[in-house]
Amino acid sequence: MNKNIIITAFLLCFSTVWSVGKEKADLSAKPEVIAQPAVPSKAGPEAINKTEVSADMPVEELFTLSPFKEIKERGELVVAVHSKDHSPFHMVDKNGELTGIDVEIAKVIAKDLGVKVRFDRTAKDFDAVVELVKERKADIGTAKISFTLERASKVLYSDPYIILHKAVMLNRRTLMKMEGNPNIVDVLSTPGVKLGVLAKTSYVDYAKECFPKGIVTALPEWDAVIKELKDGKLDAVFRDDNEMSKLLKIDPQLNLRFAVISLTEEVDPIALVTNLDNSAFITWVNKVIKNNKNINFNLKDILNKYKDIL
Repeated sequence: MNKNIIITAFLLCFSTVWSVGKEKADLSAKPEVIAQPAVPSKAGPEAINKTEVSADMPVEELFTLSPFKEIKERGELVVAVHSKDHSPFHMVDKNGELTGIDVEIAKVIAKDLGVKVRFDRTAKDFDAVVELVKERKADIGTAKISFTLERASKVLYSDPYIILHKAVMLNRRTLMKMEGNPNIVDVLSTPGVKLGVLAKTSYVDYAKECFPKGIVTALPEWDAVIKELKDGKLDAVFRDDNEMSKLLKIDPQLNLRFAVISLTEEVDPIALVTNLDNSAFITWVNKVIKNNKNINFNLKDILNKYKDIL
């Protein structure tokens, strides 16, 4: 991991950035507000999924293949979504309608197929979404699905439709206790320092990869993870910059006690998934994503679009 880490405090959708260099960051100083740099995806879904179908194959020919034929005969696209809301990806609005960018992309795909869309929200966790697709109980999964090698052995990933970044929310007191200029890996490798993650998510594996010497605690609910942090039972929590932005937007006072460290070179590409046999289908889906600017998202825009239902 690159040791040059940026300490970032997200407040009201702005990125407040301190660079950790030869001197320890002064978290009390007024920082410069800068835009978060765009970071290209590393090895991920597009590096693993190798389709045997030409991207230039005519749509008419593609639609004669599986699963296009079955979907069109059925008249609906079955989409697996997490049972719990994860705004702004998938959540129920004040009118009781399912909305969010996962829903947007599913509706675009269904429209291009000329069928209706049906959302299956029986999955209790993200891995369960993958299992529904693997077992052909759903045609696709759009549920803020991060990339892991284990999941890639079970399903095909599309090209990402949004790139998030891994981030740590760290107790400022823990940071100030450190001597010298520790980077985040050193901080979370310190004996006694505890890191919390949400169980049955990609961040369990990510934590082991990014902080191999860290003490990682996985809890079944994100609210429980945050409560442990607030209560001082955890020194830090690890998830994506979307979740950190939401936390500080909902409760700006958290910024007084905690610093958000955005690992800007550690990307978290979000993509939809389909069955391993659906190489033709994923080729077509990738063309849909590429050619429709309305389903190529960035974090700032979607947080603003769905700010009333975060």
